[in-house]
Amino acid sequence: MQIFWVLALGFAIFVATFAVQNAGAITVRLLAWEWETSAAVVVLGSAAAGALVAGLLGTVRQVSLSLRLRNLQSRFSKLEKELEKRGGVEQSSGLELDVSEPIESTNADAEEESEGLR
Repeated sequence: MQIFWVLALGFAIFVATFAVQNAGAITVRLLAWEWETSAAVVVLGSAAAGALVAGLLGTVRQVSLSLRLRNLQSRFSKLEKELEKRGGVEQSSGLELDVSEPIESTNADAEEESEGLR
């Protein structure tokens, strides 16, 4: 995780340097609007917008995974109780979910899950 932050900081420094060195005035046209601004503002604004979109998508994925984890924990608990009622297990099964580590998903898992939702 530290390597990610080091790379992100390096990229941010690169973008800031690029923006400052190319700070000339430019005309920005978007549909019916037109305005003049510094190229640095456009570059930094684009980088900030990209970071915001990436952060929002990451948050959506994290919330989705948290909801899935909660659902699976509830399902696991119900199945464990049902197994105990049937007398199949005298002691606790010893199976516990460790939620301190992130869930790693493979493409096969994603394909199976998407097929199950159809």
